[in-house]
Amino acid sequence: GAPAAPAAQDAHVIRPDPRIERARRAKSFEDLGEYDSAAVALRGLRAMVAPDADLELALALDLARAGAPDSARVLLHGPLLSTALADSCPPARRRPYGPDRDALWLNGAYDGWRWAIARARAEVGARLGRWEEAQTAARLAVTERPLAGREWLVVAVCSGRAGDLAGAERQARLAAYLDPMLPEAQHLVGLFEWRAGRRSDALQRFATAITLDSLYEPAVRARQRLRFFPGAA
Repeated sequence: GAPAAPAAQDAHVIRPDPRIERARRAKSFEDLGEYDSAAVALRGLRAMVAPDADLELALALDLARAGAPDSARVLLHGPLLSTALADSCPPARRRPYGPDRDALWLNGAYDGWRWAIARARAEVGARLGRWEEAQTAARLAVTERPLAGREWLVVAVCSGRAGDLAGAERQARLAAYLDPMLPEAQHLVGLFEWRAGRRSDALQRFATAITLDSLYEPAVRARQRLRFFPGAA
């Protein structure tokens, strides 16, 4: 008999969803560390789907990693992510994104944990030297993960840079207590010990940091400087 008409043949072809294909392409670029290309792909996806805070956050992070922190900041402080940040979210969502995060960019709802937005704001604010802004975001992030030493370390650094040295010292000590394996926390506490004139305690903290990571240069330099120039804090 006569061959089927092309239209009839095409009716049985399942065409890939271009949104899914673009999302997968963006994630592939991210996995390869090609953040410029990932951001371009996500901008294209953004024009194809309903506003989605998961997508907005992913784009902001890729822009920051690609060297455009100002553009990232605009997205992170925009209405979409500000609304998502205000959502306390149920316990089931209080976990980092998994490997299938690209599937969450398409449904028009925020499926992530607000900690991720707060931490991103803190890191971008710090990169731009907006330390009070970074401190505010880091404080919110730590309320979501109050037992994580690394979160307290981020708060401590931001607080110190914002001029709140008393708060920074408390936060650094808590970071070192909650996660004694953090060389950065041990080093930061050592700096506060040195500042207070407790030379032996400072040396011990620097030595601990170096034991944890022999390549952690700030602790190595601080210990050498304290040994040879004990009065220079």
